[in-house]
Amino acid sequence: MHGKGELTRWEWKEDKVDGSSPHMKLFVGEWGESAVPVALVAKPVGNSFAVEFLEVPELDQSEYVRIKLAVMKELTFYLVEKGEPDPWKYAIYHCGTASNIYSEVHWRYFPGGTE
Repeated sequence: MHGKGELTRWEWKEDKVDGSSPHMKLFVGEWGESAVPVALVAKPVGNSFAVEFLEVPELDQSEYVRIKLAVMKELTFYLVEKGEPDPWKYAIYHCGTASNIYSEVHWRYFPGGTE
């Protein structure tokens, strides 16, 4: 929503994400090869991001719920609450920051789609 003196209102919602298109992949665990992918985030359409939570069979249900809540908190912070004029561009920037490496949830950008 654009209006005089108003910021665009961003949102994210659960939906399928096309992994062959540019997207973010969110991981948990030790930074690097052992990190486990837990969600995909599509480039926004309008002011809405599609987010697909991935199945993680190696995690028990209570750990999966805890991780999903942590991921939801990060999604809400970076894509909605932070108030960036272009949260997609900011999320790409965030992928290269130290805070991304040391966070429980790690973001990676795949500009050409699948790895």
